[in-house]
Amino acid sequence: MKKIILLAVVAVAVTGASCRKERTCECSETNTTVTTFGSNSTTTTNTSSSKYTASSQKKSYFRNSSGCFGTKSTNTTNFTGGSSVTTSESTCEIK
Repeated sequence: MKKIILLAVVAVAVTGASCRKERTCECSETNTTVTTFGSNSTTTTNTSSSKYTASSQKKSYFRNSSGCFGTKSTNTTNFTGGSSVTTSESTCEIK
């Protein structure tokens, strides 16, 4: 009986310890703007990346607390004779 309890305690300790480790969130962001004026259009693209690291974190807690998730948004602006459409997209990965 003592061996079973001891094995259960060891299994829980190992499982709990293996969940917590150093986590790194790597994100890349791309902003693309297409400006149209009459029949002419111009495309501008900007890219950036970021990295955030924390020690002794569970994966689910780290994702939520660091905001390590991807997003995508589109913004359209109309003006006299044309328009501008900006698309922002970020992709993030926990390593």
